[in-house]
Amino acid sequence: MLRAAVVGAGILGTAHAENLAAHPLVDLEAIADVRIEAASQLAARLGAQPYDDLAMLLKEHPVDVVVIATPDPYHRQPAMTAI
Repeated sequence: MLRAAVVGAGILGTAHAENLAAHPLVDLEAIADVRIEAASQLAARLGAQPYDDLAMLLKEHPVDVVVIATPDPYHRQPAMTAI
């Protein structure tokens, strides 16, 4: 199983999270968004854990894949944190 997390719970993040959750070889472990309410709603629907802090997510969930689905100007920080 591939362990995955999604950063961003907007339109694109939701689509990525839904596709990952539906894949038989992927375990969607967590969803992070600065809007904890959005992360919580999406995570509850897909059986994942919500976070508003990517560093904490990665500390608690050693994932294999991080999908960054934030608006384009906000990709750098989550990418650097994931690396």
